[in-house]
Amino acid sequence: MEQKRQNKQKRRAAFTLAEFLTVIAIVGILASLSFVAVIHYQRKLRRLEMDQTAKEIFLAAQNHLTLEVSSGTIPRLLHMEAQGEFSDDQKQAKLGISVDNTVLAEEKEGNIYGVLYVPEKQAGQPESEQEESGGEMALASANVTEEIRQRLLPFGSIDETVRGDGSYLIFYDPEAGLVREVWYSDRYQFVQTDIGSEALLAAASDAGKRERFTGANSNYKDQKLPIGYYASGNLEVPELPVEEFEAPTVKLVNDDILYAKIEDPNKNEHSLSLFVKGEKSGTTGYIEINPPETSRSARVAKVSGASGNSDGTYQVILDDIAAPAGTGTSTGFKFMDFNQPAQTDMIFQQDERGFASFIPGEISLCTRRFSTMKRFRRLKRAI
Repeated sequence: MEQKRQNKQKRRAAFTLAEFLTVIAIVGILASLSFVAVIHYQRKLRRLEMDQTAKEIFLAAQNHLTLEVSSGTIPRLLHMEAQGEFSDDQKQAKLGISVDNTVLAEEKEGNIYGVLYVPEKQAGQPESEQEESGGEMALASANVTEEIRQRLLPFGSIDETVRGDGSYLIFYDPEAGLVREVWYSDRYQFVQTDIGSEALLAAASDAGKRERFTGANSNYKDQKLPIGYYASGNLEVPELPVEEFEAPTVKLVNDDILYAKIEDPNKNEHSLSLFVKGEKSGTTGYIEINPPETSRSARVAKVSGASGNSDGTYQVILDDIAAPAGTGTSTGFKFMDFNQPAQTDMIFQQDERGFASFIPGEISLCTRRFSTMKRFRRLKRAI
C-alpha cells in the first residue's frame, strides 16, 4: 500500500504530456510576440538613423549652396539657362532635374530642382540585379546631375561613406538659395521616377512607410526597405543678407585701338570680369578686371574712380592695330593673343567639346560680378 501511495504522489509531481505541450505553445506565442516587437524596434532605429543622415546631407548641401549663390555661380547658371544656352542634358548636369511635384513644391514659390545620386555598387544588391533594365539602368543613367552634386556636396563636405556609398535625392530652390528636401538610404537605390511619385510623397508624412518603403525601382519591388527624410520645414533657415548691385555698362570704342569701356557704379568691394564668348566656336573666356589681392592684367586700365575694387571706369584693350602682334605694353595687344592665355591673362572655360580658341570676328562681350548678382547687362558686338 505504501509503495502505491508513493508512486501516485510521484505521478502528481510531474507534468503530463498535455501540460508540457501547452507550456511549449504559450512560450512560443510569447516569443513570437517579442520577436515582432524587436523587429519593429530595429526598423524604427534604422529609419531614425537614416533620417539623421538625411539631415546631415541637408545641412552640408545648404552650406555649399549658400557659397555658390554668394559667389555668383548659381545666378550665372540660371541666367545662362534662361537664355537657352544649355541643352537638356547640360541643364540636368549643371542645375539638376526640374521638379513639379514635391512635398514642399506647392507651398514654396520658385523653381525646384532635384539632384539624384546612386553609388556604383549598391550595398547588399547583387551586381546582376543592379544592371537589370527593369531597374531603369540605374547605374548607367542615374547620375546625370553629377556636376551640381559636386557643387553641393564636394569631397570632404560630409562623411565619404555617406557621400559615396548611399543613394540620395536633394531638392533645392536655386533662386532662393535654399535646400528644400533630402531623401537618403543605404539600402534602397532611388531612380528618377521616384521623383514626385505617390510613394515618396506619402512617405514624407508617414514614418511607418519610410521604415518599409517600396519605390519605383523595380529591382527592389519585393523588398520593403528603410529610407530617411529631412525637409526645410524642420529647420529655421535664417535670412541671409544679399548685396544689391547695379548693372555696369559696356561700350565698344573702335579706333586705332579697339577697347571695351566699362563703367561700374558699385561702390562696395567686389570682383568684376569681362566675359568673351565666340559666337561660332562656342569658346568662352574672361579677363578679371579687378582681381582681389593681385594686380590686374596689362590689358586693363582704371581711368577714373577711387583705387581698389570699387566703382570706376575701366578700359580693356581688345585689339591694337597700331602696334605689332605680341604681348606687353611695348608691343601692343592683338586680338589673336587671346588664344595664348598663358601670356595674356585670358582664362578659358572648358566645356565637353574642349574648345579653347577664338575665330576672328565672332566674339561678344558681357560683364559679370563674382558676388551675389541680381542682374547684369549683355552687349553683343562682333569684333
